[in-house]
This record gives sequence, C-alpha cells and structure tokens, in this order.
Amino acid sequence: MQKGKAGENYNICGPTYTLVNGLEVAKEITGVRLPMAVPAGMIRAMSAMMSVLDKFIPVPESYTGEGLRIIAGVTYIGTNAKAKRDLGYDPRPLKVGLTETLKHEMKLLGM
Repeated sequence: MQKGKAGENYNICGPTYTLVNGLEVAKEITGVRLPMAVPAGMIRAMSAMMSVLDKFIPVPESYTGEGLRIIAGVTYIGTNAKAKRDLGYDPRPLKVGLTETLKHEMKLLGM
C-alpha cells in the first residue's frame, strides 16, 4: 500500500485458472475426489434460460444466469503486470497458497 500511487488501480492476482483446474489442484493437495462434472455446454444453455427467469423469480446467486456462466468457465481475466512493475508484486503459485489454505480449513474440520 505504501508503493501504490493515489488514484491508481492494481490487480493483485496470480495466473489464470478455470474452476475445474482449481479443483484439480485442490484434489492433488487434499486427496478429496472431484465432484461430478456437468458439461460446460449444458451449463451455458441453463445460463441462457436462467438469464430470462432470474429477472422474475428470485434464485440463489449461483443459479442466476451470471452465476451459471461463471461455473461454465467464463472468466474475468485481469493482468498483474502493473502491480509487478510498480509495486514489485510477486505472487506465489496457486498450489503453494491453496495448500496452506486447504490444510488450515481441513484442520478446522477435523480432517
């Protein structure tokens, strides 16, 4: 926060992963099997239908058209190049940070 310039925005993020890729990394770390996958095309079709329906029927956020598009693998990709250049940002690999997080969560769950 000390290195940033007032009024500037910085993406503090690492490499891009799809939800499925992230779950595969989590499986490697925990040994917990992946949930059954629904084909992305089917989720995209459901997303199109829900984009109409969710305007009239309240549904949980993950079942809205936008929520389903995210699940289907649509990403909002940003770049951390500016943060690296201006702030010296150096993100750790996903597997390193996710290992720490998942091991902590598993400990809390008694696993």
